[in-house]
Amino acid sequence: MTPVIYKTGMTKLDLFNAVAMRIPEICRLWGIPVPVMHPQPHPQHNRRYGTGGTLFGLYYGNKIWVNVAESSKPVVKRGRAWSFPGNKTDRTASGILFHEFGHHVSACKHMNTQEWRDICKREHVTGYEPVPEEALAETLRVFSSNPELLRLACPKRYAYVTKFVQPWHSATWRQVLQNAPDFIVDNAAKWAKQSDSLQTHNKPLFLKGKTTMTNNETKIKVLSKDHDKTRGKGLALDTLLRCKTVAAFRASLAKKEMGHYVAWALRVAQRDKLVKLEA
Repeated sequence: MTPVIYKTGMTKLDLFNAVAMRIPEICRLWGIPVPVMHPQPHPQHNRRYGTGGTLFGLYYGNKIWVNVAESSKPVVKRGRAWSFPGNKTDRTASGILFHEFGHHVSACKHMNTQEWRDICKREHVTGYEPVPEEALAETLRVFSSNPELLRLACPKRYAYVTKFVQPWHSATWRQVLQNAPDFIVDNAAKWAKQSDSLQTHNKPLFLKGKTTMTNNETKIKVLSKDHDKTRGKGLALDTLLRCKTVAAFRASLAKKEMGHYVAWALRVAQRDKLVKLEA
């Protein structure tokens, strides 16, 4: 089977159907019953489907309901939304269905064990992990849509899941996100520990005419962790660590409409001794 890959023009219902048509075969491979899937909310479920104001779905009694009409659209421009099919964050109809399917897999395979509860405290997928069962559903969502991404980002979670089921497709995480905007791919790379800023480099990077920066993996990881709470600043700093010249850094942030972070990122890099002014 081929993975679910978003293509321009796909509607919310198309995304739901793309997953729904694959689930019966996935269930056959994993040895579990096929759930009944509905592309609308439960008719007698009066509470608002959502967490933190975003709408999702319901799994109950071998049945799945997805509020397709109020699901997120795949993000196109940088902003507050980060949902995209196969991404770390995915509140599109396909992501919601994979999440609810995760509850189904967990129930059928009895995966919510003490071992899992210990593991989910050490690795994190998304902000919607209020209880171990939801953390498991989110983990299975990423595992079902983009298994390599989960393997690289959360190896302990991936190892636990593969005790019960195996990936149903072998596409790389970049292939799954091949039609995603650049900022989604960059963020996925950072999460997967694939970005240049999280790889070990022994050679120095030169900011010509202004600064000389030594790429120290430990300091970069600490610095990235410090600024994860402020996504814009974190992305600006990550961009700086990728660029070889100040001019390239300024141009890159200007292209991303983040030019107001240039001075801040240079100050932080110098303050934390990643950057040293030339004489």
